[in-house]
Amino acid sequence: MVQWLPPMQAGGLFCDYLGNFSLAYSEDLSFTSTLTAELWGISEGLKLALFLGFEKVMVQIDSSDAFHLPSNPSLASPFPQVRFILGLLNNGWSVSL
Repeated sequence: MVQWLPPMQAGGLFCDYLGNFSLAYSEDLSFTSTLTAELWGISEGLKLALFLGFEKVMVQIDSSDAFHLPSNPSLASPFPQVRFILGLLNNGWSVSL
């Protein structure tokens, strides 16, 4: 039996402090793991928030693995996305995970 698996996607959305939708982002990641896609969504969202000049950001995610990796800082993480996220978190702005 031949089966087609759609490519993995990652993304997120921004809401204001009242919970009103502001903008969304997404990208096809071809074939990768779910954890990598979740981490990509966090890192791209943080990059976008930094670019847009946001000073306070709250990240909400439903993946406990993707949540705990950047929450326990270790620059020795084997995941490049985690190291990238940790670098973004050290930019002097308020980010809560």
